[in-house]
Amino acid sequence: MSPTVTFYKPYAIPATFFTLFTCYLLLAWGSGYYVLTLLWIKAASSAGMGAIFHFTRAEQLTFYQNLGFSAIRLYLFAAAFDFVIWLLFIIIAFQFL
Repeated sequence: MSPTVTFYKPYAIPATFFTLFTCYLLLAWGSGYYVLTLLWIKAASSAGMGAIFHFTRAEQLTFYQNLGFSAIRLYLFAAAFDFVIWLLFIIIAFQFL
């Protein structure tokens, strides 16, 4: 398994919660006009989770740096992967509006 996927594993459950929460808000509000607001909610939650993981798992970052991965590269991968998943869920949720 790729080290970047292993890095994403503990991040996946809270990220999935916020993804499903934004999909719920989209369906509850019943309009696609609020997608930008949902994007900001997702971005703020991802930044918050990234900050929490950065400060609470410093030894894990050292491990990945010893493997040759920078912290920025790991965070960018996690954010990009999470955004793609969020975008797919939002597109699916749009089908139910």
